[in-house]
Amino acid sequence: MKLINRQKQNIFRITACFIGFFIFLLLMESISRFYLYVRKIDNNNKKLSYLNLVDLYYNENKYLLIPHPYLPFVPRKGYSKDNVFINQFNLKNPEINLVKEKDVIRIINLGGSTTWNSEVKMEETYSALMEKKLNAIYGEKRKFEVVNAGVTNYNSLDSLVLLVINLIRLKPDIITFYGAVNDAPFFRYDSDTISNDYSHLYKDMEYDRILIFDFIPQFFEKSYFYLIIRKFILKRFFPERLSSYIAFKTEVYEKGNRNIFNEEMAERIYGGNLTVVAKICKGYGMHLILSTFHYDGQANHEIDYLNEIIRKVSIEEQILLIDNARLLQKNQGIHISDNIHFTLKGNYEMAKNFVDKIMNIYNN
Repeated sequence: MKLINRQKQNIFRITACFIGFFIFLLLMESISRFYLYVRKIDNNNKKLSYLNLVDLYYNENKYLLIPHPYLPFVPRKGYSKDNVFINQFNLKNPEINLVKEKDVIRIINLGGSTTWNSEVKMEETYSALMEKKLNAIYGEKRKFEVVNAGVTNYNSLDSLVLLVINLIRLKPDIITFYGAVNDAPFFRYDSDTISNDYSHLYKDMEYDRILIFDFIPQFFEKSYFYLIIRKFILKRFFPERLSSYIAFKTEVYEKGNRNIFNEEMAERIYGGNLTVVAKICKGYGMHLILSTFHYDGQANHEIDYLNEIIRKVSIEEQILLIDNARLLQKNQGIHISDNIHFTLKGNYEMAKNFVDKIMNIYNN
């Protein structure tokens, strides 16, 4: 009899625990839904997607880089921190108007992190120095506006897409392109592996690390309480799954076979990207200035070959060329220790070379 009573008590306790746990979950779910309902309006009175906690997290206005449907990522407009300001066109540049002022010559510089340049202040990038130098030279005769459209990690394909979807509408008079190092890793493969759209290496870093949440059925995402718990754990212990680096879709620099550089595919794809940029610029009546890429380290066959492609495209498409790979001297303190990104001195040298070429356009 005592045994039966003890079993009943145990069953009652277990049942009470389950009911209590269910009530707790129901209460927390209600609180979560109310919290997310309150949070669905941001500071600009715009509705946020509070059904998806990742979307909500992006809209907390913390991160510099965010996903984009047609690019691996874009800088977040309105971001302002650590001497970085992102304008309304998702560019690391002071605000500009969509419609440029009368008689203004607008120049847009395409490129990767060497153009973006996080090593110096915004007013010390070669884009900013170009604008300052050009306006000082021409004074009242002409007014120049130089826009920094470089984005860290961007390759030639990314710059091409950016030009088409975001920059043509700004009606630039001149486009410059400086970039090769971010394209090189894509060609460390056999021809059968390489894709024209670089998709053989593009991937979401979000899925690189396998976590317990990857095995939980998607059904649980209907619970806002679960989503909040997941977000908290990811934010606390695995920030790369939620931070701006979720946007970095390329992890290419140590990938591929460094003993292989597929010159044929590089010429076809990298050269093809530059050729398309050239034809777009011609079609819209814009000057294009291509620049070879300066590397301050030991001889680098990959960059050297891409520079030869740049020279070839400039001849075939009759495009202006600045051969910075030859003009800039080695070991003169123009690069930081990685031999790629410019110091302030390097930015002055880059600005001078671009300004000299631009003066040839407007002094003729």
